[in-house]
Amino acid sequence: MTAAPTPTPARTGDLYIETHGTGPDLVLLHGWGLNLRVWDGLIREMSNSFRIITVDLPGHGRSAWNPKAATPAAQAWQVHAALESVSARYSLLGWSLGGQIAVESRLGHGTTFRFTLPVAVVDTIQHPVEVG
Repeated sequence: MTAAPTPTPARTGDLYIETHGTGPDLVLLHGWGLNLRVWDGLIREMSNSFRIITVDLPGHGRSAWNPKAATPAAQAWQVHAALESVSARYSLLGWSLGGQIAVESRLGHGTTFRFTLPVAVVDTIQHPVEVG
C-alpha cells in the first residue's frame, strides 16, 4: 500500500486542515470519534484528480474543541469560516457527523458548493428521534 501524498498542513482558527493533490476542490469531513486520517486511502486514489481538503472537526484530531460550537449547525459555521481562506468553491463529502455538518453547511452556505454528498447520516435535525 502506498502512502498518501505529502499534505500541505494549515491551521485556520481552531481547526487543522490538510490539502493534497491538484484539481477541483473536494472537502472531506470525517465522522464522530475519528480524524482526517480516516480519508488517507481515498486521498491516495483521488489526489491526482482533485485537490482534496481534509479537516479535523472541532474536538477531533488536531482541532481544538469550541464549546460555543457544540451543535452540527454551529460547527458548520466554524468549518465554513476555516475553509474560506483555503477555497472559494468546493464540493463537500461528509461521513456520519461530517455528513450532518455538510448538510448544515449546505443550508447556510449553499452558493459555496459545487455539490454536497452526506454519507451514513442520521438526520436528527429534520426528524427528531422520539423515545418513550
